[in-house]
Amino acid sequence: MMKDKYPFSRFVGVDVSKATLDVAVIAYYGQVVQPAAQAAQSEEEKKLKALVERRRQLLDLINQEGNRLAAARFNPKIKVFYQRLVAQGKPKKVALTAAMRKLLTILNTLIKNDVLWNDEPNEASV
Repeated sequence: MMKDKYPFSRFVGVDVSKATLDVAVIAYYGQVVQPAAQAAQSEEEKKLKALVERRRQLLDLINQEGNRLAAARFNPKIKVFYQRLVAQGKPKKVALTAAMRKLLTILNTLIKNDVLWNDEPNEASV
């Protein structure tokens, strides 16, 4: 079943071709819906809005990075694994990525086996 591109025109009983939309239907839509008038943004406002959006994205990235670092610093099993990789000469970013992958693998296994997390150190599993 194909989705109707112009449901309003069908609702008011006007047959509209796929190529053009009747001006009268658009005018009638504007009367019925009465959308709020919006002033066009100036170039300065657009730049400011883009800057604010980019700042929000950067803050989100900083927050995500902090969350990843927290697992490497505070989870005993992941911390040992991360420190061992760094001691072997792996770059910190590579070691962090490997540690997060290991954490995801552990969590997926816990979910698959319906087991709770065990905080007791177990060197055989590290």
